[in-house]
Amino acid sequence: MVMFTGCPPTLFVRETHMRHPANLLRTTDLPVKIVAAQAGYEDIYYFTKCFRHHHARPPARYRHTHQRIGGDSARA
Repeated sequence: MVMFTGCPPTLFVRETHMRHPANLLRTTDLPVKIVAAQAGYEDIYYFTKCFRHHHARPPARYRHTHQRIGGDSARA
């Protein structure tokens, strides 16, 4: 799998799994609890821990930093 994706399978799955909630946080005003549920996490605390590990910031801060306002990113 490393040959096709450039990363180990566990990292590929983790990155793929975190793309959807990151997109929801950027493009919607859904509460973090709903975003977590839509990403398949029943426990918001575990979701926050995983999200923070992957994106180096908790979901609410990620949204504040990356949310699109008028079609553009608020900050890069």
